[in-house]
Amino acid sequence: MEIKLVRKHIIFKGRVQGVGFRYFCYTEANKMNLTGYVRNLYDGNVEMEVQGTREEIREMVERLSQQSFVEIEGIEAREIPHGGADVIVCEAFVGNVILKMYEGVSSALLHQVKQGMMSTLRSKMGALLVKPALKTTLKSFDTSQYGGAPLLGLNGLVVKTHGSSKAVEVKNSILQCIAFKEEKINEKIKEQISLEDKAAENN
Repeated sequence: MEIKLVRKHIIFKGRVQGVGFRYFCYTEANKMNLTGYVRNLYDGNVEMEVQGTREEIREMVERLSQQSFVEIEGIEAREIPHGGADVIVCEAFVGNVILKMYEGVSSALLHQVKQGMMSTLRSKMGALLVKPALKTTLKSFDTSQYGGAPLLGLNGLVVKTHGSSKAVEVKNSILQCIAFKEEKINEKIKEQISLEDKAAENN
């Protein structure tokens, strides 16, 4: 089975310079055989670029974030499609612009690739050779595969789909609701909030 490596760009903020944080990053990365670099920035933050599997990088970031003087925040827009973060919190308008932009880019990319493949006899022959691999790759750019976005914080299950959604998107949205129900997502959210409330009261 092929191991898929990813490369992530992370900015660490807080009291991260002059406290041995870069060395700590270096040792943690070495333990997990991750590659990349870490360096101080002029604004007092620390920049890291790291390569490994998603699981390994996530584990390392969790270890680093446990340091009381470290705050991990900020992500460049160009890092979003590379999986630079699991969750991005932003103002509603900004989030909508990002979503619509990537929908448009995905649609344009799919159209341009298909058009290029069908432009000449040679490109058509090449398309036949790369079709299996290309089909898998292009599928990740097809927004219809993802259904919609869940609305959290409600008692029920709601997945918001685009106004122009077709049958495939609607079907996948229903499958999302089924998966949410089976995984008991609402119950897990309530349980976690309750635990955090109790911890806050004890403090």
